[in-house]
Formats: sequence, C-alpha cells, structure tokens
Amino acid sequence: MIGMVFADIIYFKTDQGTRPAFLAEKSMPFTFLKRSTGDTVVTSWYALPDRLYDDPEELARWARAALDAVEASAAAKTRVRKAATRSKTSRRRAPR
Repeated sequence: MIGMVFADIIYFKTDQGTRPAFLAEKSMPFTFLKRSTGDTVVTSWYALPDRLYDDPEELARWARAALDAVEASAAAKTRVRKAATRSKTSRRRAPR
C-alpha cells in the first residue's frame, strides 16, 4: 500500500530517501493517539503537498517514489525474516 486517505488528506508512505522531499514541502506526518497510553504516534506516512493535486505528472513521480519505498521496505523485511529463519534452523540442528 503506497498511500491512504484519512480525513480527506492523502498520505504517501515515505522512507529515509523520500521523506526529505515531503519535509521540504512542509508536509506533516500522519499521527494518532495510542489508546492504551495516550501517547502520540508519528508514522512514516506524510501528507501529499497541496500543489501536487494540480500537477498529475509530478504526482505520478511522487507515487512511484512511494511505491519504491514500500518495495524497499518489503524487501528488507523479507531479508530479516529469512535471516531469522536460518538462525532458528541452525540452532535446532544437533552438532556432528
């Protein structure tokens, strides 16, 4: 999922590579209050800059960057899962 709409605001997924562009546009992250503690949680989802609503080509570039961020995150999670699985498997094997 590269984006979401909440309270009539479009948010795109960001990472370390894409977040600076959102910050330069003074976009705000999606935040919410955690029910159990009342703490504010700041997410990696940032509001789409208003100017992009009128520029479909630029909006498409930002959407592609959000997709790249999601794919990179998914690939990283897969690598971590595989490494954890290998680690568990190697601990279960009896020494020879």
